[in-house]
Amino acid sequence: MNVSVLGIVENMSYFVCPRCGTRAEIFSFGLGEEEAQNLGIPFLGRIPIDPDVRAGGDRGTPLVVADPGSATAEAFRQIACKIAARISVVNLTQHMIDNPVAS
Repeated sequence: MNVSVLGIVENMSYFVCPRCGTRAEIFSFGLGEEEAQNLGIPFLGRIPIDPDVRAGGDRGTPLVVADPGSATAEAFRQIACKIAARISVVNLTQHMIDNPVAS
């Protein structure tokens, strides 16, 4: 399809219990980062399992709006920044390919 892969995000990476704060790695934690290294592409970050993400989706209010100070909202923001940076790099690279400097 000739579409650039910007990187890998590890979704449902872990769960933090809202009652006790204990972190549980329910699925195979770290495989997203490992696969990114194997493929030679950027690892963009981890999104935890957070019931508030689903609840916000059901209400039509993203978590980053409903609870901007939450750790999950921060994870989304950091990944969004990395995606924006990767898009800039991909666009610049493509521009340089399409418009080489004459020597």
